[in-house]
Amino acid sequence: MLLGFSIEDRKNTSLFSRLDFALATHEFSMPVGRVGYMYLEPLSFEEFLEALDKCELRNYLKAYNWSIKIPSVIHSQLICLKNISLSEEC
Repeated sequence: MLLGFSIEDRKNTSLFSRLDFALATHEFSMPVGRVGYMYLEPLSFEEFLEALDKCELRNYLKAYNWSIKIPSVIHSQLICLKNISLSEEC
């Protein structure tokens, strides 16, 4: 993105020439056009539930009291969704 901004702004031509020089000394391929890199990490189970609009289950897990047993209906839903999040079937 820095390269794109320096070309568009035309204020930092010295930065562009220095960047061009630095890129010329390395042996790697650079795609033509603007490139934006993003680092993606896997979703947490809470984020997965939120993405599926299962906010009630997410809130239940956040406020869960470990001294009581999870009701079987909620447990089966959570197990099914956990399997889906791991790319398995219910």
